[in-house]
Amino acid sequence: MASPYDPILTKSGFKPDSISDKYVKNVVDVLKSGNKIGNPLFHFNPEPNAEKIGEVLSNKEKSSSWHSVFVDTLNVSIAKSLDIPGSTPLAPIFDVTAAFPDVDLPLPTPDKIPTWPLDLATKLKVTPLELPLKLIDVGIKIPPELPSFPIPPIPLIPKPPGYNVNLIDLNIPGLALPGFITGLIKLPFDLLLDLFVPDINLVLDLPSLPTSILDKAFGLLSKIPEISNAIPKLPNTPSIPTTPAISTIPQTPVVPTTMLASIIAWLKNIAGMISTVLVGLIVGAGNVSKTMATLSGLI
Repeated sequence: MASPYDPILTKSGFKPDSISDKYVKNVVDVLKSGNKIGNPLFHFNPEPNAEKIGEVLSNKEKSSSWHSVFVDTLNVSIAKSLDIPGSTPLAPIFDVTAAFPDVDLPLPTPDKIPTWPLDLATKLKVTPLELPLKLIDVGIKIPPELPSFPIPPIPLIPKPPGYNVNLIDLNIPGLALPGFITGLIKLPFDLLLDLFVPDINLVLDLPSLPTSILDKAFGLLSKIPEISNAIPKLPNTPSIPTTPAISTIPQTPVVPTTMLASIIAWLKNIAGMISTVLVGLIVGAGNVSKTMATLSGLI
């Protein structure tokens, strides 16, 4: 039976375990275009070796530490932690498709605050006074409850090779890596706690929500010293050497442009996840949160 309390990201159609290929593509797209958004610390020009970098990042054996940090920990583990049950703190105002999949009601827009309770009562052929009992019958929590918030995953810190204090394909000093990863892991959860307010206005303009959240994410990221201190200060250095041949390099060094593109592509994923989860925490896991996942590029 459909429920607004289903896991939000799963209900939206997002599959964390299948994120790798799409994420690598997104990193390459950022490398190709360069970046001028957010703090100047994250600005860089288009990377001429973007396609070659993509070939390396697509091969887990050639970029094992990068995969461990950016794919397995920062994308997959965080997505699984954020895949929390939806909630209906404004019930009887909620995404009615979450409990009544066959009931077709319009999505909210900035110029039209939804009248879901009255519309739903009409669709179900009950009076507004009878509606709460009908909702309770299908498992809607009335009086409503506030949601439970997710717990960040335990970071998996790759071990640097014994002969080098730097992780060979991350280019981050080994001692700085735990703080770097922990700082990034905390960001989505701090962002969600900062943004959550049980207010229907947050879901009235779905298309603008991911951009707004991405801006906030950049703002938070710029305030984490463990992140800024770990980023090498070598802007626009080519990320793949011309020799020896790329196929002979077991672990290709990732210098600033690839590091920055990885963070930016990850932030865009996080903006999509947080947008989708935020909607699901306000109106339940249903068509509105699925629409949010689509608009944000998450699915």
